[in-house]
Amino acid sequence: MIANDETYRGNVLLFMQITETIEAVAMHYLGQTEHIDDAINLFYETKQEGQIPPEDLDPDELLAHWRSSERWKRADALMPEYSAAWNSVIIKPETMRGSTMRSALRSLEEFAKANGRNWPPTQTKRNWIAVLKSLFDKAWPNVSKHTYISIHGIVDGNTGSLQDECLQLFSALGWETPYLLEALAFLTGVEDTSGLQIIVGLMARGARECNARKRSVFYDIVNRVPADNVMTSLVDPRGTIKARLDTNAQACESLQKILAKYIDAIKDKAFKSTFLEPTKLYFHKMHDTVMEGDVDVHGANVYLALLTSTLGITLSREAFMHEDEAKGIAPFADAGLGDKVEGCWSHDNLGKSWEAISHYRHSGFCVSMQQKNTFYFNGTRRLPVVHMGLDAINAGSNRRAREQFAKYLEQFCSYFSSSFILKRMFSHLTVEQAGTGTEEMLRVCYEGLRQAELKHCGKQLPEDVRYFCYNADEDYSFQEGNALKLFSHIGIC
Repeated sequence: MIANDETYRGNVLLFMQITETIEAVAMHYLGQTEHIDDAINLFYETKQEGQIPPEDLDPDELLAHWRSSERWKRADALMPEYSAAWNSVIIKPETMRGSTMRSALRSLEEFAKANGRNWPPTQTKRNWIAVLKSLFDKAWPNVSKHTYISIHGIVDGNTGSLQDECLQLFSALGWETPYLLEALAFLTGVEDTSGLQIIVGLMARGARECNARKRSVFYDIVNRVPADNVMTSLVDPRGTIKARLDTNAQACESLQKILAKYIDAIKDKAFKSTFLEPTKLYFHKMHDTVMEGDVDVHGANVYLALLTSTLGITLSREAFMHEDEAKGIAPFADAGLGDKVEGCWSHDNLGKSWEAISHYRHSGFCVSMQQKNTFYFNGTRRLPVVHMGLDAINAGSNRRAREQFAKYLEQFCSYFSSSFILKRMFSHLTVEQAGTGTEEMLRVCYEGLRQAELKHCGKQLPEDVRYFCYNADEDYSFQEGNALKLFSHIGIC
C-alpha cells in the first residue's frame, strides 16, 4: 500500500506539472488555427509519439483524445470486453463519435465571421455586455432599457440582478465563452420573447450553482442553435423543392445530415434510458433525494466520460472533466434495475422517465442496496471523472469491472443495432419528415442505388423504395437486409 500511495502521489504531481505544459501548448496551437478541434489535431500531429502520454493530458485534451479519429485508427483502441457492444452498432463510427452539437459550434464560428467579427474574438467581456443588452431588450421589450439589470423573480430563489448572474456565468466558463457569446447573439435574432426569457433563466440558475451545472447550461443553450439547416438551400418555407437534385451524391449528403441529427436524438434518449433513469430510480428507492437530483448533471458527467473513453461516443453534451466529486452514480444493474423486458432497458421504453413506466409502479417492486456513489471503476478525490475514464480502458485494471460495465455499453449500443434502428430511420424519412422535401431526396438517392445494382449485379430493384424495404408478398414485413443496403448507400451505415 505504501508503494502504491507513493506512486499515486508521484502521478498526481506529474499530472499537475504536465497540465500546465499542455495548457500553454494548446494556447500556442489555438493561435495557429481558428477552431479548438483543429488545434487539438495539430497538437497531436506535431508532438512526438510517447512524449506526452494521453493519461497525462489536460482533462479537456484527454476527452478530445478519447473521441479523436487518430486514436480509433489503432487496432488496440477497443478493449476486448467492449467489442460485443461496439460490433452491434451499424451506424458509421464518424456519426457515433461526432455530434450535431459540434457542428453547431462550427456554425457559430461561421456566424461570427459572416457578421464581420474576428474568430477567436477579442474583448469578449465588452462584446458580452452588448449582446446581453440586446437579448434583454428583446426578452422584455416593455421594460425601460435601464431597468432590465434589476429584473427579479424569473427563477426561484433569485436574489440578485439577472444581468450580474449572466455575467457570473460568463466569467466562470473557459473555452466555451466565445461560443456562448455567438450563440446568444444568434438566438437573440431568432427566438421569441418567451424563448429568450427561458435562456436567461437557464443562465441565472447556472450562475448560482456548481461548475458542472454551468457547463450543462452552456450545452443547453448551444443545442438551441441549428447545427446545419440542410433544408435552407434545397426547400422553401412551404416544403417545395427549390431546385432539382440532379446528383445522387447531393441527395445522399442531404439525407446523411438529416439522419445524423436523428441519430443524435436517439443517442440522447438511449443515454437517458440506459444510465440516467435507472440511476434516478435507484436513489428514489433508497430515499436519497439529494443524489437523485444530482444524476442529471454530476452522474451524467461520469457516464458520458465512460462512454467516450471506452467507445469514443459523443452526445449533444460532453462530460465536464474537471468534476471534483463523483456523485449521482450507482451500479444499478447489480441492484436489479437492468430489466430488458419491462423496465428502463426495454426498447419500448426508450427515452421515458422511470415514473412513466408502469412496471415500476407496482407496490412490491424493490431493489438491493449498493455502495453509494461508486460505479465499478476507481476514481479519486481529485478529477474522479478523468481517473474513472482511464481505469475503464486500463488493461491492467480489474477485468471483472470491465465485464460488468460491458453490460451497460451493450444496452446503449443495442439502440443502434440493425434490429432496432433501421426501421425507425426509414419511418423518420418517409413519415416524420413527410412534406419537407425529404421524399424527393430519398427518391433520387434510391434511384442511384437502383442504377448501381443493375450495373454491377444485374438486379432490377422495385421502382418504389417502399417496396424495396417492405415485402408486400409477406404481410408487408420489413426487410432489414434491403434497408441496410439503402442506408449504406446513403452513407449513414
